[in-house]
Amino acid sequence: MIAHFSMSARDPQATAALLARLMGGSVVPFAPVPGACAVVILDGQGTMVEVLPEATVIEPGTGQAGPKAEFYPAPWAAQFTQARRAPEHAPFHVAIATQCSTEEVLAIGEEAGLRTLVCNRGGQFDVVEMWLDDRFMIEWLVPAELARYRALFTPEAMRAMMEQIRGMTAPTGAQANLQQPEPALAD
Repeated sequence: MIAHFSMSARDPQATAALLARLMGGSVVPFAPVPGACAVVILDGQGTMVEVLPEATVIEPGTGQAGPKAEFYPAPWAAQFTQARRAPEHAPFHVAIATQCSTEEVLAIGEEAGLRTLVCNRGGQFDVVEMWLDDRFMIEWLVPAELARYRALFTPEAMRAMMEQIRGMTAPTGAQANLQQPEPALAD
C-alpha cells in the first residue's frame, strides 16, 4: 500500500485542486515547503499527495538521528531544497484509482489543458493517461478498469507471471527496448 507520495508541478495549487477533484480529496497547505500543497483523502488510511513547487527536490539530511526533534525537518531527516531547474520529464509515474468515469477524467484533463487519453496496457486493462505539465504521468484507473487491473495482479497471477519472467532471457543490450541516441556518422 502506498500511503503518500510527493511530486512537483509548475502550479502546485492548480495541480492539487485537479488531483483532489479526481481523488475525492481536499487541498491544504503543505507546511514544510513554501508554496506546496497536500491533497488529503479522508479514507482513514492516511492517503495523501504532496504537490511541491516545480524545482523542489528531496535530499538526504546530514548526521545521525537524534532525539525527537522540536522542529521539522530535523537536520538528519530528508530536506526539501530547490534545484537550479526542474527536470524536463519525470522518471516516476503513478497509477491511481478514481471513482470518476473515463469520460469525466477525459473532460477534467481537457478542461485543464492537459494531454489526456485512454491507453490500453497490453490488452489487459485500460488507463487514462494524464500528463501534468507534459512531464509527469498519472495513469487513472476508473472502477471497471481497476477491477481488471486487480484481477490481473492477484497473488496467484503474480507468482505465475514472476515464474514466466524468471525463465526469460534479457534482450541484447542493456535495455534493448529503450530508445537510444543514434550514433554519429563519420564523414
